[in-house]
Amino acid sequence: MHSRNVAHRDIKIENLMFVAPDSPELKIGDFGLAKLLQDANGQTVTPVGTKEYMAPEMFSGGRYDKVRRHCVADGCAHHAC
Repeated sequence: MHSRNVAHRDIKIENLMFVAPDSPELKIGDFGLAKLLQDANGQTVTPVGTKEYMAPEMFSGGRYDKVRRHCVADGCAHHAC
């Protein structure tokens, strides 16, 4: 996704699916809030997603980038497992 300048913006457990019951491989679903960014350094300001998985800087009204936000969401999803 990141290599194609796509910010998913709603990474959470409910949007992660195993390829098969006995497989460790995951697929990401629900691209309803995804955004195509202008370039690899693209940022967005619209605070969308599931509140419990959102990066702290999203609540301050500042800009955030796709990598930082996804790292927070990934950590929250991992902790919830």
